[in-house]
Amino acid sequence: MVEPSSVLEHETSSFLVLVKEHTRGFKETNMNVIKSILEVFSALCEYHERARCPFPEWAVVDAASLCVEKISDRKLSNLSKSLLSFLCLTNLPHVVLKHSFASASKSRAPVVHEEFLMWMRTYCNEFGAPSIGPGVSETAAFLVEECKSKNAKVKRAAFGILGLFHSQIGPSFKATVLASVSASPARTDIENILNDHPFDPSFSKAVWAKKCVVLAASNPD
Repeated sequence: MVEPSSVLEHETSSFLVLVKEHTRGFKETNMNVIKSILEVFSALCEYHERARCPFPEWAVVDAASLCVEKISDRKLSNLSKSLLSFLCLTNLPHVVLKHSFASASKSRAPVVHEEFLMWMRTYCNEFGAPSIGPGVSETAAFLVEECKSKNAKVKRAAFGILGLFHSQIGPSFKATVLASVSASPARTDIENILNDHPFDPSFSKAVWAKKCVVLAASNPD
């Protein structure tokens, strides 16, 4: 007998495959169509959250990529950021972040990086940095590269997020960050920002506003 969650995942996948086939692989150029695609993803994620059922990972890859691509669009930015958070509610956050990092790293537009980093701050405040679990290495590597940006706004935002993650996760994050950056002026700046944002142990007992349904199922409160 097929479990209800498996049925829902199958039905969602089947529907999204159909949408993908008729929207050029979710890459339509018409803004209204793209807006509708983002809204469809959001509605499905909301349904999966209520059902406490994981969102299909293949769809997370496409949705995260689309969100990052459109995150700097004035008319689509809020919807894109909201969907990224929905994805973190319905699939493992480190999985969502991994695919988001891959998409952001491909973009040469500073505003994309800046807006994505702004969303990462929201993520920390709502889910808590510790929720990235096994994604510490990938997150540290991504933020270190962002700290090397030649764009002042991106660099400033990256340093701020780096400090925030350290304050919430602690020594393990600091060790991972420093291991991923060679001796250079950037290392000195990174060490300074980590020292300026020391680990706060109270975060280990914090109750966060949002929690991934997959994590909640495996670690019920």
